[in-house]
Amino acid sequence: MTNAEKKAGLLSSRLYNEALDRAQIHDLTGAAEKLRISLQFNQKNIPARNLYGLVLYERGEAGEALHQWILSQNLLPAGNPASYYIQNVQKDTARIRQMNRGVSDYNEALRNCQEGNEDVGALRLRRAVQKNPKLVDAFVLLALIDIKEKRFNHARRMLLRALRIDRYHPDAMRYLQEVREQTGAAGARTASEEEVTDIVAPAAGKEGRRLPVRNIFRVGNNFSPAVNIIFGVAVGLLAACFLIVPGVRASAVKNSSDRIVESTTTIDSQNSKIDELQSSLDAKDKEISDAQDAEKKAKTAADSAEHLLKAMQASEGQDYTTALQEIDQVDESLLTADEKTIYDALSGSLSGQAYDIYVSLGQTAYYQEDWKTAAENLEKAVALTPDDYDSYVLLVYCYQHLNDQDKELETWKKIATQFAGSQEGDYAQSQADALEQQSGGSTDDTSSGAATDETASDGSGTDGTAGTGTNGTTGTDANGTAGTGTGRTAAAGGTADTGTAG
Repeated sequence: MTNAEKKAGLLSSRLYNEALDRAQIHDLTGAAEKLRISLQFNQKNIPARNLYGLVLYERGEAGEALHQWILSQNLLPAGNPASYYIQNVQKDTARIRQMNRGVSDYNEALRNCQEGNEDVGALRLRRAVQKNPKLVDAFVLLALIDIKEKRFNHARRMLLRALRIDRYHPDAMRYLQEVREQTGAAGARTASEEEVTDIVAPAAGKEGRRLPVRNIFRVGNNFSPAVNIIFGVAVGLLAACFLIVPGVRASAVKNSSDRIVESTTTIDSQNSKIDELQSSLDAKDKEISDAQDAEKKAKTAADSAEHLLKAMQASEGQDYTTALQEIDQVDESLLTADEKTIYDALSGSLSGQAYDIYVSLGQTAYYQEDWKTAAENLEKAVALTPDDYDSYVLLVYCYQHLNDQDKELETWKKIATQFAGSQEGDYAQSQADALEQQSGGSTDDTSSGAATDETASDGSGTDGTAGTGTNGTTGTDANGTAGTGTGRTAAAGGTADTGTAG
């Protein structure tokens, strides 16, 4: 052990003894500050770390206290009082959780106050002190809010509660003096204030009440402060006389390297723990995700089975429309072997009637002007029977009502391909060409060379009759020219779905 380490150890022990004296008169803030500095000089000072945990626990910081005791137990596993503290704390885990919730509420309240939301902060602080009656900082912050709102009597009560826990808390004492000055009671004190004052500043010959902290924690120090100073000066002179500069530099470099290695080792250990926790968290997330997927799949399978049952019931009641609608919602891949057998048999029996059902549903929806539903059912009908020209044309009209020119053009092309070489196919191709020309350059439906609805004055038809009928033949306008633009205009006129032959 180097001389510097010995001096740091002695200083750490002396600070610990001073902190012990302060803890015995319930000066928790002063004790905590000295213990914190003591541990900076010697992190392995077990008595100081244990006492630091006790002080933090008395201030309501149970989580941090438990952290200090765990560190102490790791440094000295055998014969360490920290094991006793940890066991006692773990006997009442509910209370510790409640205290930690109080600390969380305090942190949220502090953030609210920093953002200017003192009202919300005050509500959180009241919950914090209910959950953690030892949380000194919460009482002090709540008193500060009360002082700002000029609620001096309530502020006094909060400050006195804080001083009963931490009798030399500097902020609490300062705020209490401010309250007394604001209320004009600088010379008069309440009974509660007298009790706290007697504890905080005992008169001559009177001892303040002490915490039940045992002196067995005191670390011996046989050197007085003056002797320590003389000893340090002598050692410094000797070092200056007998140590050479390169040796000092080498020692400094070695110490720095050792600290860097120690810090790196600590960081690596912490990173390893973080990785382990992350892996565990990822595994839990995967378990939850798998469980949710299994639950979703089971629910979907149950829904498919339910739709299959409804389809069977509708089929038995000869309600083939409902049966077809229900069986369309069945996910075949989720069925069991028995359900798959039933599904195959039922879908086979319904497939012969599916076309008629879809056509019927499409026509009914069309005449009810439910264009979207009509289009959905007619699409299914032409998919089952591609040579049904009438259903194709009715589907085109649905797209016209829906103003969906892309699907209208696509359907005209399908008709032209399906009925190629026939009069119906030629007409469908002419309609597709007219739509492509219209979308490519024309500005309206009355482009040059195409007759409009108004020109059909020769009796060939009024609005809507100059287009196509259900038999697919073409009509002519008043000038006798083929209406490449009028076919769509006539269809949109409202009567072309039942129009006359051209």
